[in-house]
Amino acid sequence: MKTLKFIILCSFIFSIATGVSAQDMIIKKNADTLNCKVREIGSEEIKYNLPEYSPDLMFTITKEKISKLIFENGKEMTFQNEMDNPMNYADQNKNAIKIDFLSPLTGNTTFAYERSIKPGQSLEATLGIIGLGFDPQRCKPPW
Repeated sequence: MKTLKFIILCSFIFSIATGVSAQDMIIKKNADTLNCKVREIGSEEIKYNLPEYSPDLMFTITKEKISKLIFENGKEMTFQNEMDNPMNYADQNKNAIKIDFLSPLTGNTTFAYERSIKPGQSLEATLGIIGLGFDPQRCKPPW
């Protein structure tokens, strides 16, 4: 009889324990916390389910609104805006010399120097020389 009670008690505890699962936490930049189950992490957004709604209903949030993501196993993931991430621009040139190659057809020539200051910002200096090139108004038609 004791073994039967023990088996019933263990099966009851096991059925309750499988119904309760740990949840992931999304911590927003405004300090709000979402207890959810993360389903997909994309390049710009995260898809998740909320326990109080149907599991078929999936919500999304952009990574720009999230400061940290804590998984049910305790691991954390932080996100940085891709535009501000200097690792994305590490192999690019900081300086550029540009020439407007069609400007001699309009009677001027344009040279420019551009320096990248940080991702999304640059400084440019341009030099234009008028009269260096082909002037279409001085040209006479051959007929």
